[in-house]
Amino acid sequence: MSEPSPAKRRKVRQTDSDLQSFAGETIQVLVGASETPFTVQKSILSSNSEYFERMLRNDFKESLEGVSKLPKHTPEAFEIFMNFIYRGNIYSATEAGSQLTGKDKHTAFANEMNKILQAISLANYLQSDGFQNATITALFQCVSDYQLLPTTRKLLDKAVDMNIASLTEVFQDFFVLQGSGGWSAFSEETADPSEADFWKGIAKKAIIELRNREKVNHVIKAVETRDLDPCKYHIHRDGKKCSN
Repeated sequence: MSEPSPAKRRKVRQTDSDLQSFAGETIQVLVGASETPFTVQKSILSSNSEYFERMLRNDFKESLEGVSKLPKHTPEAFEIFMNFIYRGNIYSATEAGSQLTGKDKHTAFANEMNKILQAISLANYLQSDGFQNATITALFQCVSDYQLLPTTRKLLDKAVDMNIASLTEVFQDFFVLQGSGGWSAFSEETADPSEADFWKGIAKKAIIELRNREKVNHVIKAVETRDLDPCKYHIHRDGKKCSN
């Protein structure tokens, strides 16, 4: 008899107490302007979102009719959320995208960052701490895989408009680590008045950073070390930090 493959040797039997139940009432969630329908168990939504937990616990119209709408979010973002609550992963990466070069690489990076930012926006709206933490981690993994930073005008505008404190801090820290040489595209002529607080925050962080470093360099290396640990930007309501 031949030696079984690693895949066949992988343990498939699990304790039945860990079993995910797929029984129970469902609700239809209509997402985006297109009202793309998703049918989801109420119990799973409630356990992964404070927004849905409150809605489904009370006699709101959505709970009684079994239909909820999320017109300001994208079906793609909700698809990522669904995969997260059922499978525990953030599916945003394009296969071999980070192996591209030149303009193609930058385009693939921008596309994935947009997906992740849409997912972070949804996580914040749904008040899903686990999903938001996972999407923040995915953002950092994307930066590490592509060896690029999301410091373009379009991505900055999108992040600032979302008005999520932890995400604003992430982008501020990216700009601080990039150093002033990367800020040239954001002159007074192109500056958006609504971003004033964002740049003031960068100035404060840059002063502290420059006091602690002789020079701001090796940006990506910093991303992969404690200098920019995703856990720093996670929500920890119980006070416990990430295990990794």
